[in-house]
Amino acid sequence: MNTRTSSWAVPVILLGAVLLPLAMSGASVAVPAIGDDLESAGSAASWVVTGYFLAASSLMLVTGSLGDNLGRRRTYRFGIVIYILGAVCAAFAPSITILLAGRVLSGMGAAAVMAGGAATAAAAFTGPVRSRMFAAIGTAAAVGLAAGPVVSGGLVESLGWRGAFMAFALAGLAVFAGSFALPESHGDDSVRIDWIGAALVVAGLCSFMLAIAGAPSRGWANPVTLGAGMLALVCFAALRFHARRVASPIIDFSLLRNPNFSGWLIALATVSFGYAGLLAHLPSYLHSVFAYTPSQSGLMLLTPVVPMVLLPMLVGQLSTKVPARLMIGPGLLAIAAGNAWLGFAVSPDSSAPELILPLVLIGLGLGTATGIVDAQAMNHVEPEKHGQAAGLVNTVRGASTTLIMALFGSAVVGLIGLETGDPQLAGRLATGVDIGGDAALAGAISFGWTFAQWGLAAVCAVGAFVVMVLLGRPMRSRFESLPRESKVN
Repeated sequence: MNTRTSSWAVPVILLGAVLLPLAMSGASVAVPAIGDDLESAGSAASWVVTGYFLAASSLMLVTGSLGDNLGRRRTYRFGIVIYILGAVCAAFAPSITILLAGRVLSGMGAAAVMAGGAATAAAAFTGPVRSRMFAAIGTAAAVGLAAGPVVSGGLVESLGWRGAFMAFALAGLAVFAGSFALPESHGDDSVRIDWIGAALVVAGLCSFMLAIAGAPSRGWANPVTLGAGMLALVCFAALRFHARRVASPIIDFSLLRNPNFSGWLIALATVSFGYAGLLAHLPSYLHSVFAYTPSQSGLMLLTPVVPMVLLPMLVGQLSTKVPARLMIGPGLLAIAAGNAWLGFAVSPDSSAPELILPLVLIGLGLGTATGIVDAQAMNHVEPEKHGQAAGLVNTVRGASTTLIMALFGSAVVGLIGLETGDPQLAGRLATGVDIGGDAALAGAISFGWTFAQWGLAAVCAVGAFVVMVLLGRPMRSRFESLPRESKVN
């Protein structure tokens, strides 16, 4: 730890790491009340969650690079102010349009906070302390993501949805007050911000995620889906062409040519693939097949979260004695095995408690990976690029989460449709409608889930293999032995 880093820096970074995922997952429970209050269609109200998520995911890379240039603490502080303004805007919104604008604004601020917090931690801490810090950040994010629906549900019941958004704003004020304890750090002051590249990144990521987020409802062959996908490809191709012609591009593609850094990014994507689909869609399965209430489904989703919360700190400490590359392979394989096991367990002949053990196995893999992935990725990046690398790490996490949520949902609908022969019925069954104990419909839903889970397990297994190949050669990052930035104030 840098000697000039305040002891308050750690709780401030961790508070931000809890708050922002909590606001992301927690807003989902307010959607029905918002739809009734503002008389908005269900599809419009659903963007209360999606708008925040898309804004945050699309801007993380850009805000990470801004932190390198303008200062990471400054970017962090500016981000939390934007987040607070968005929450206040949502709390007092007279219409769904204004509310969605507030949520997008909060997502933009969240991007700066998440990227700025990770980059600040990377610059302020070294060696084993840095590993433990990133493990703590991962644990805090897991807690926020898991606790979001529970905390927000209580806030909505006691204060209403407007009061819940104001509570998020007040929590943001606490983070802003604490941000003065963070150390300031920069990258290379001579590097100019690549605004053209930033615009291409935002346009490309927004188009990509809009395409995959809307595909399950619109259809993959829908002109809007195809158009958004083509626009994303054009933007990414233009970005690659542009990056070759500027001195300091928004994405330094040399980072991706480092097999160690790329390996940890693929590990991060595999982690998202292994859990995000379940987080989004398992409650629907539990409601239809086992008649679970929302609170019962929430408790079931907490099953894998327990090891996710307990393991990262232990694994982070262990990584100072055992090479992290030897731990990530088993962790990712545990995620793959848990998903495969879950494919056997999702049967109308089984009971809901039979899902617990495979979910625990997935949680063990997630907890192992959470404790080491971020820190190991940052260890393979030059200090002056910590902001950009942190933004890239968070962008991969957000994009892969969006991708698997869309793909998993689309796969379940398609597989149920094969069993029922009715695509429209399949779409309704996949969203968690009450089937009244109908055994045939329960069998169709379980058929879709079984093969979707097995496909997901295969993807995770391939990801684990690729990661182990890329990280197979023991290679200590040359940056780990260097002193941290001299520009930490």
